Amino acid sequence: MIDIMFARVSSDDQDERSQITSMVSKFGLVESDCLVLNERMSAWNQDKEYKRLEFLKLKSMVKNRQVRNIYVFDIDRIYRNRVKLVEFYSFCKHYGVKIFSHNQEYLNALLNIEMPGGLEFLGEQIFSNTLNLIAWTAEDESNKKSQRVKSKIKVKDDGAYSVYGNKWGRKSLPKQTVSKVLEFSAQGLSVRKISELVKTTDKNNNMKNISKSVVHKIIHEFISKKS
Repeated sequence: MIDIMFARVSSDDQDERSQITSMVSKFGLVESDCLVLNERMSAWNQDKEYKRLEFLKLKSMVKNRQVRNIYVFDIDRIYRNRVKLVEFYSFCKHYGVKIFSHNQEYLNALLNIEMPGGLEFLGEQIFSNTLNLIAWTAEDESNKKSQRVKSKIKVKDDGAYSVYGNKWGRKSLPKQTVSKVLEFSAQGLSVRKISELVKTTDKNNNMKNISKSVVHKIIHEFISKKS
């Protein structure tokens, strides 16, 4: 069994290393002894699990009883949807896996709360109520941000625009990048390998590898158009 550090960032402009470094320091972990899973996925896409390749890998390992503990920077890195977050905690508990959060130290403390004999259920109830409260707060914050964004977007035939007239949304990938991904996919290369081989430019025109989620999206959209 192994400990897993799971880090999710919302965009290519963010760096998951800061989350990993903070967790190593906070919990006294040795990074080389852990499996590090990095995910680049916006909060708005967290519910689309088919896009979350690293998270799906994490769930599979938990189900196969390969995981001892999971470490996250914040529980909203797992889900901002309250129901899904609580379900994931129950899923992990079923397989004997504990989740430790860098930012919710008080929640970690409740994992080992001691109650008098016969009243152990109260400890579980306290943990459950606290988790639901935190999850509700994260979900409410996410919904408010979503509404603020939507209020500033006007959808037209040629795309979405901000109230200032600027086109909104991520810049489309160059056609040659998409073609390269599909070419490697046709050769049977894995999503991970393709992300290591294909590069594109960021908003500052610096070359960088595309993420695994982007590779998966390109392949998924190509398959959908064919079917």
